[in-house]
Amino acid sequence: MSSSVATQNSSVRRIAIFGSTQGCGLASLVTMIKRNSPEGSPIEVHALVRNEQKVIDALSREGIDADALINAPVNATTRLVIFKGDAMEKASIQSFFQSVINNGPLNNVISSIGAYPVVKWYKPFAPVQFAPGMEDICSKTMQFIVDALEQVVAPQQPDGKVPALIVVASNGIGKSTHDALPMLLKPMYGNFLKYPHMDKEKMERFLHTSYGIQSSDFNPIPSAEKSKEHPALVKERLIVVRPSLLTSGAAKSSVRSSAKTLPSAYTVSRKDVGNFIAGDCLHLTDRVSETPVEGGNGYVVSY
Repeated sequence: MSSSVATQNSSVRRIAIFGSTQGCGLASLVTMIKRNSPEGSPIEVHALVRNEQKVIDALSREGIDADALINAPVNATTRLVIFKGDAMEKASIQSFFQSVINNGPLNNVISSIGAYPVVKWYKPFAPVQFAPGMEDICSKTMQFIVDALEQVVAPQQPDGKVPALIVVASNGIGKSTHDALPMLLKPMYGNFLKYPHMDKEKMERFLHTSYGIQSSDFNPIPSAEKSKEHPALVKERLIVVRPSLLTSGAAKSSVRSSAKTLPSAYTVSRKDVGNFIAGDCLHLTDRVSETPVEGGNGYVVSY
C-alpha cells in the first residue's frame, strides 16, 4: 500500500468501521482483533452500530471477549469503542466521527454497509430487493460518510485531508467486470441481484466522481471542476473492494485479486474478504495476496 494510505504518525492506529455486526464488516473486525501484526502497533477500533449487543454477541461467537476490549485501558494493544447510532442518519454519522477524533487523529475508515434483502419470487426477473426505505442504503450512507469526513474529520486531521477509506462493493456491477463474469453468474448478476447492484453502482459512481478517479465504468471523463469541490479527498486514499459471489464458508489460505478484471471469479467467503481488508489493505496481518494493493483502485477479490 502506498504511504498515503498507511497509518499516520501516531502511537495508536485509529480505525472507524461501518457495518461491523455482520458479513464482510464483521469479518474485518474479527481479523483486526485477532491480527498477527508485523508492526505490533496498538489499534483502537471505533464501530457505529444500531445494536451494541448484536456486535458483542457476534464477536463472542468468534471467541472474542468484546467486554474486555471495550473496557480495555487506553494503552492496551487493542481497544474497541462502540458508538450507538444509525448510518442512515447523517447527523448520527457526524456525531460518530466527532467522537472518534476526540480521541486523536483518524487513520482508516472501513465501510461494509448493507441490508438483508427481501426476496419476492413473484418478480422472477429481479426478485432480490431491499425493504422499503433501504433501497439506497449503500449509496446514501456513503454520501453521508464522505460528507462527514470532509466536514467533520478533515479539518481536525494533521494534514487537513480525509483519511484512507476502504469500501466494500461488488464484482460485476460495472460493464467491464460484468463482461468478465463466468457465464453461469451473468443471469444472476443481471437479473436476480439487479436492485442491490443498482445501489452499489450508484455508490461507486459517487465515489469515483467525488475523488476524481477515472473509470470506464463509473467515471469515464473526470470533471476537474467536480474535483475542486472536494479538496480534502485524496484519490490515493480510496480503495474499493469488489468481492465475487459471497459465501459463509471458512477462510482459505489465499485469494486472488486484481485491479482490473479477474477470470473465473465465482465465489469468495466473507471471512476471506475480511482477511483481505485487514491484511492487504490495512497491513494489520502478515497475509497478503499476489497483487499488491495500492490506493486509488478497485480490486476484484475471489478464489
